[in-house]
Amino acid sequence: MTVSHGRAEVGDPMQERPESHGDGAAGVDEYYGIVAWWLDRSLHGRGDIAWWCDRIAEGESGPVLELGCGTGRVTAALAETGRRVIGLDRSQAMLAKARARLTEHPDIHLIRGDLRDLPLRDASIRCAVAPADPLIHLTTDADRQRAIDEAARILFPGGRLLLEFLWWTPPEQERARSASGLPRADVVVGADGDRMEVNELWRESGGGSVRGTYRYRVDGEVAAEASFRGRRWTREELQDRLRRAGLEVANSWGGFDGRPFEPDTARALLVEAAREAGPNGR
Repeated sequence: MTVSHGRAEVGDPMQERPESHGDGAAGVDEYYGIVAWWLDRSLHGRGDIAWWCDRIAEGESGPVLELGCGTGRVTAALAETGRRVIGLDRSQAMLAKARARLTEHPDIHLIRGDLRDLPLRDASIRCAVAPADPLIHLTTDADRQRAIDEAARILFPGGRLLLEFLWWTPPEQERARSASGLPRADVVVGADGDRMEVNELWRESGGGSVRGTYRYRVDGEVAAEASFRGRRWTREELQDRLRRAGLEVANSWGGFDGRPFEPDTARALLVEAAREAGPNGR
């Protein structure tokens, strides 16, 4: 296993405001190179941290792998539970933020890697988690199945995979909002009391493909804007891909408050799947 950990210097986010179009792997890297500065502030108060910590506390001891660890927001909280945590991300900019944040956590190891080709041994992980829907960036059938297969490969028999997927309003409402071209606007108050407006707009591209655009405003001025192309997941597709990988759905929820998943009221699709155990539990 190649482990990367240390401190990285980064510049002033207010100096430039490039726009990313987020197509393909290079586009995703460009997108996160821009939004890495703003994600922590925009996700403050999301209410998901306790849910992830509670879920990993339910399983056996052993290392936890976070797929798409980003800036280390969830990673740090998982380490506070006493578990050894491995955080994986493909974005250099996101990992730079994570390294700077996690220097005082000796039980966290950060790795640069791809969800479709995990740099880990077979059956080396008891529990893997994927907060904030990192799989949305996989837009082809082959890439999606490959990522699920890789997650299954690195799990112990009986090991657990916890996934978060974005969930949209009922399709007719989402199509109407997408067609209007009007972004959703949220005002986020950070831990330091600073206020930031986040404009979020999703446009349908056909076949389940979407383009998400995020604009961040501070003191009324646009500080950054970036977009990416993704593809929605349906419950049916997810269940099929998990089954093909030898994973069985054990639980699902519609939000971090523990509500059951109901398509018309869900705020997210949260799924727990387990790797099937072979003969004698292997």
